[in-house]
Amino acid sequence: MQPRQLEHFLAVAEHGSFTAAARARFVAQPSLSQTIRLLEQDLGVELFQRLPGGVRLTPAGEALVPVARSALREFDRVRQHMTEVKGVLTGRLDLVSLPALTMTPVAPATSRFRAAHPGVTVRILHAADAPEAIGIVRQGHAELGFIDVAVEDQDLEAESLPAQGLCLVSPPGWEPPRPATLAAIAGLPLVTSLTSAFLRSRLRLPRDAVVVEVDNRESMVHLILAGAGHGVLPAPLADLAVREGATSTPLDPPLTRPITVVRPAGAGLSPAAGRFLAAIRQEVA
Repeated sequence: MQPRQLEHFLAVAEHGSFTAAARARFVAQPSLSQTIRLLEQDLGVELFQRLPGGVRLTPAGEALVPVARSALREFDRVRQHMTEVKGVLTGRLDLVSLPALTMTPVAPATSRFRAAHPGVTVRILHAADAPEAIGIVRQGHAELGFIDVAVEDQDLEAESLPAQGLCLVSPPGWEPPRPATLAAIAGLPLVTSLTSAFLRSRLRLPRDAVVVEVDNRESMVHLILAGAGHGVLPAPLADLAVREGATSTPLDPPLTRPITVVRPAGAGLSPAAGRFLAAIRQEVA
């Protein structure tokens, strides 16, 4: 079994047709189809049900998907170890992050990592919330995930990083309450994120306090700047808003947002992931 066979198999599984998979892999469709037939012969099972409008995974094909992703990651890990022996780290590193955590610590750590290892391509996927990010790590689409909740899961290894501070952010020209207590914030017209269960549980907001709900925190910045209401944001997003004229007020008492790195349990990190994790630790230290 060759890595190319597994790559083509996953491409067909993800795109739902041989034509789309061949286009995505930049190969001729007959060549890709032949690769899949040889793989099915090697394994002694049919991996796809051929349909008029495309293909569908058989039960055997569904079982092969996570195994194929894991195997390809192992192949890449071997390549990285060999290139590391030669003194030059190459390959690709797949990450998943909540958007606010991409701003910091992931973005500056990526810059630090790329400066030290220019031969590695970094791919960063965005997840709407922690469960989605965890799912992406579980499915093998990312080697490291950056989320904002603590995790206790036997299938995952989790490492807590220093937490982000939270701030009350007010539109330009609006006077924030001082001190910005949780009781005072609950009496304000607020812009909140639909996905922020953490903030909702900590602030205990009354129903009429929320005047705008949006599905991501980055949009909260634009809405606050436009005067739609106040918002409670992680410090990196608060800093962005302040640069555009908003006011940032520390919470009283202080409130923080946890940062957790997750990865599959029992699986050794690739050299690239290990170096990136070191860059993250250095960034938040």
